[in-house]
Amino acid sequence: MVVSSTNNYLSYGITCAKCNHRLVAPNWSEYVSESHIRHFWSCESCGHQFETSEHPRFEAMRISPHPSSVT
Repeated sequence: MVVSSTNNYLSYGITCAKCNHRLVAPNWSEYVSESHIRHFWSCESCGHQFETSEHPRFEAMRISPHPSSVT
């Protein structure tokens, strides 16, 4: 199994690092932690198997309190 960088992502899916075939979805994904996701890919065209690793950044929405109404 080869670990690949995520710089070959498209607007959806990824391209195979070996033959450049477009892969739409991973075979399976593993949520390692809240901030780490591992995807396992297999190319239908050439059979190359690899994994990618993501560290998504979640930004908390800033919630401001509603202004109290003045009566």
